[in-house]
Amino acid sequence: MMKKMLYYIAVAAVIMLAAGCSCSSEKEKNRKANAEDWNTELAADGEDAEAQEKESIADDSDQKDDYLTQDLATFDLRGHVASVRYSGDNTMEPVVVEFSDEGRLKSIAKYDSEGNAEKGTIERDEKGRIVSISFESNNPWVTILDYRDDSMLPYSSLDTNNSGNFNSTTYHRDDDGNLLSVEVEEGIHGNMVEQTDETVIQLTETDSHGNWLRCTTTQGDYTTFLKREVEYIKH
Repeated sequence: MMKKMLYYIAVAAVIMLAAGCSCSSEKEKNRKANAEDWNTELAADGEDAEAQEKESIADDSDQKDDYLTQDLATFDLRGHVASVRYSGDNTMEPVVVEFSDEGRLKSIAKYDSEGNAEKGTIERDEKGRIVSISFESNNPWVTILDYRDDSMLPYSSLDTNNSGNFNSTTYHRDDDGNLLSVEVEEGIHGNMVEQTDETVIQLTETDSHGNWLRCTTTQGDYTTFLKREVEYIKH
């Protein structure tokens, strides 16, 4: 049974799609080992750096910037962000999202091992919110975002090939938009896959603007890692 990676971010399915997670079962078997290697590499930063990160999280918890635009909110980015780069284990193609000086999405692109970029195609609703992201190389898979009322943050994301296969993530947040928990559903050939393990996420290494820099997602004994590097507009 094919099992997709569950990278949790504000638009988790966007990154799953951009990372090419409509993959073979053999590739999935390699992910756990690669994720462990990636985590070992991260640990090499040293205990002192880890202590500074924990202190930073505590210091920044009440100092988050606002969501300046709808597009930045969609990607859970605060402050004057110029770009964000997502990376994970060795099987994930890096994804870079760029914004204009006004905070509008300019491009979302994934990069292969040779550094070649493929830009994604987006669609918006009548309120200007991003509701669809797709990549030609993943056709027919597409990511669909759903919002409630006038909310700036997606309520759910759906990664689907419109033929009975999908991964759906529903986000539960507090009144300030902070993530509390997620619900994950998977369908294969039109049949729901029973979820026996809870999906648990950890967002750590918050920067001075309140943006998380590392995400760990665990489902049973299956763990994935996601890191993001945020660059800000220089005034």
